[in-house]
Amino acid sequence: MPVRFAPSSSGCAGAISYPTNPAADLELPKLEKRLPRHVLNAREAELVLAQPDVLTPMGLRDRALMEMLYSTGMRRMEVAALKLYDVDPDRRLVFVRLGKGKKDRMVPIGNALCHG
Repeated sequence: MPVRFAPSSSGCAGAISYPTNPAADLELPKLEKRLPRHVLNAREAELVLAQPDVLTPMGLRDRALMEMLYSTGMRRMEVAALKLYDVDPDRRLVFVRLGKGKKDRMVPIGNALCHG
């Protein structure tokens, strides 16, 4: 389709009208999702979890957050959105509100998080 000049809203010629893009409605192929190349082994994970100084309030908080991320597989935004009442240490469960896919779910937690 050739490019043509069309009158503008002021009535003057000169505005350019472009043809529509025939590829605009095509669905692009999805990009491949790959797992990370390197995953921590058990020793490396223990070294990372041992970094916070649990004798300080900030270190204890950091250790609890790291344990929550590592042992449950929760996403960082899910952990950041947790409220105190979302954790049930007696039943060893965490209630994740509006996680991936905007769905709620219950996630089991281990002894380290329940009894610190």
